Amino acid sequence: MKKWPLIFLPLALGCGPSNEEIQRHHNQIMVAQHRIISAFDQLDSSLLDSSGYRLLYWEYDSVTFFIQQMNNVLDTITVPVNDPTLVEAARKFTLSVTELHAQHYPPFLDAFRKYHSLGASLDSIAMINHWENITNRKIKITDHLKSAQDQFVSEYNLTIF
Repeated sequence: MKKWPLIFLPLALGCGPSNEEIQRHHNQIMVAQHRIISAFDQLDSSLLDSSGYRLLYWEYDSVTFFIQQMNNVLDTITVPVNDPTLVEAARKFTLSVTELHAQHYPPFLDAFRKYHSLGASLDSIAMINHWENITNRKIKITDHLKSAQDQFVSEYNLTIF
């Protein structure tokens, strides 16, 4: 009967994710984040493509795909015991980029299409202000996750590839 506590002690200590798993989960989150950022960059650069709006809206839809991919990653990883900070920051990132994508990009893209179809200058004050708002939001969203990542990497002594 006295041997049971000795058997359960290693089991209790080994229930959380290993350092390799923590590193892998960190990397998965960062790869998913970079895919979203790249999709936004591709969307932004497609504004300059004169081949039509099909590419623009395809790029818009691809952002949705990569946001969903990141949500899938977050749903499948094992969070370190008593330290969900990186995952919480990543979830906040996905919520924030979803809001940016769904609420702030459509009015800008509609205005862009209108100005472009009328042959009007795209450097109007309204367009510039809207674009600066989008850009500032992207910076804040990314900085918040980067800060959580830096803290997580430091705390678990991880490497960044």
